[in-house]
Parts: sequence; structure tokens; C-alpha cells
Amino acid sequence: MRYSYLHPYAPQYFFQPECSKYPIFKSFYQPYTMVGAVSWRMWKNIRLYRIIFSKPNIEKYVPEGHIREILGDDSIIAINSGSPGPEQKITVIAVCNGNPVFLKYGRTETAIKLVENEYSVLMSLQGSDLSPAVFNHTAARNFSFIKTELFIGKRLSEKNLNSSIIQISKRISSIDAKGSLNSPADLKTSFAHGDFCPWNLMDVNGTIKAFDWEMAGYYPMGYDIFTFVFQTNFLLNPGMKIEEILEDNLRHITDFFGSLDWKPYLEAFAAIKLDIESGKGNTRLVPHYQNLSFYAGKA
Repeated sequence: MRYSYLHPYAPQYFFQPECSKYPIFKSFYQPYTMVGAVSWRMWKNIRLYRIIFSKPNIEKYVPEGHIREILGDDSIIAINSGSPGPEQKITVIAVCNGNPVFLKYGRTETAIKLVENEYSVLMSLQGSDLSPAVFNHTAARNFSFIKTELFIGKRLSEKNLNSSIIQISKRISSIDAKGSLNSPADLKTSFAHGDFCPWNLMDVNGTIKAFDWEMAGYYPMGYDIFTFVFQTNFLLNPGMKIEEILEDNLRHITDFFGSLDWKPYLEAFAAIKLDIESGKGNTRLVPHYQNLSFYAGKA
């Protein structure tokens, strides 16, 4: 089967031709850069673009055959092959028998562990309105997947905290959920989403819901709001100074922590993120977290 793809020189998102007929597929990719926005606009609006940038076989990038075995040969699917590396996961949105679903698929040892962590977390959150319902799950020696409800709404575009984001982060921090990722600390810890960024949050009929729970676990308090503040701005506003980021978000940070001093928690957050991103070899984020760690230590 032929798939059109984004971007022209770095195929990662693949769309079956029929995807253009379904509105849900138009929310699969969220552009945060000018290049991404232009490519996405052209894919959605220009049929010739979709024809030129297409491939008849995408097994080089993703196990399309196995994904179709899981979802059904008649399913209409769009696939994100993920960012290369040991944590690379494949994500899919699909229309199966007329119903929208989401699939996450891991093949490497690290990716499988993350998929399994997300499954454990989602099962412990079933019945809440924070996370998607789980439909199916399989764990094998060389792959793991979960199939869930697909949220239909609008991904958040905010880069700074607001009262709604603080409210959902407080709800998540109060949860007693299962998660295998635990970061030891001398400070107060609480449950956290672990990758609490705008692209993992969605407004569904006026209610903010979270997805992509693979990094969820117990972290020093405030881990999610610091992730939202710094991870988002480090990626989308890399030239912005730490002092400016804090100034824009300080009121909501102090609201979250109440009478607690938030500065030791910022230092713990910076140390954990620096360790995580250094382990990934993420040269884009490591310098930012080095600077944040130094700043938080002085503060």
C-alpha cells in the first residue's frame, strides 16, 4: 500500500491515501516550527504534494504488516515512526470498523519497558477522566503494544502555565497510581505524568486530558509543572533566558507549591532531567539543563 509522508527529506509521519477524508487524521501532527507548519499545510491541502511525497512500501521505517495484523487489514491508518534511538516508539491513529483508536508499539528493549510502564499506569487510571481507556495489550519478547481510546479534541498550544494546567497537574500529583519509574529524592515526591508538555495534553470538549503516560511515575513534587515550563520553552524558545521563563510562570509555580519552598524542587528537577537527557545523548537539551542545574543550585 502506498503512503504519503512528512517531511519531504525526513520521512517520519506516514498517511494512507484515505486519511485525507477523515478529520481526525488532521490532528495527528502538531507543527511547532515554521517548516513543520508549511509541510503540514501542503499535505492537508495539495493532493499533488501527497502524490509526489509518497512510498509504496514503508517496512524500512515501520512494521506496517504487523501493525495491520493488530488493527485489521481494512483499517485506515496514519503512522509516526518516532524519533530514532533506544526509546523509539511507533504511534498510530486509525479508523477500525468505523471507530477511531490509538496504538503505541515498541520494539527495542527500552521502548518495550516504556510501553509496559504506560500500560500499568493506564490500567491503574481506568475509570478516571484523565487518561484514555485501554482496549488491547500484548507483550512479547521482541515487541509490546497497547491499543487505546483516541482522544478527539485540540492539543494545547500554550507555552506557559495557566490556572487550568495547574489544576490538572494538581489532580495528577494527588493520584495513587502504579508506575515503575521512580526517582529517589530527599524531597517530597508525588505521582507525575513525566512528560507533561502541551503536545501531550488535549482539550476534549472543555476538559484537559493527558496522553502518552510512558514516563509516568513518582518524582519530586512539581516535576510536571517544571517539565511544562522548561521542556516546552527549551524546545520551542531555545533563546529564552531561564530568568525570563521563571518570571512568566512564577505566579503559577508559587500557587502550585503553596507554603513549600519550590527552589529545592527545581534543583532536583534539573538534576533528573540533565541525567535523562545526557543518557539519551540529547545534544539539543543537555546544555539547557546544565544551565538550569547551575542556576537552580545558585538559587
